Amino acid sequence: MANTSAVAAVSSTLELAPLQNRFHVATVASQRVVQLQNGARPRVDPGQHKHCAVAVEEVMAGAVSWFLA
Repeated sequence: MANTSAVAAVSSTLELAPLQNRFHVATVASQRVVQLQNGARPRVDPGQHKHCAVAVEEVMAGAVSWFLA
């Protein structure tokens, strides 16, 4: 089941993302979720949020670097 708040965050603030479209945001965020699950430290305050919401917030804040091949 998808985190609806994370999906809403991507949809509602897409124009603020440094990426070109929501699919790029989702791709980068999904890769970041794997990193977080493997022990990477969050680059934003995670609070009580799950990895998915933290990863989307990091991407939208520009806190993670990315390379589009």
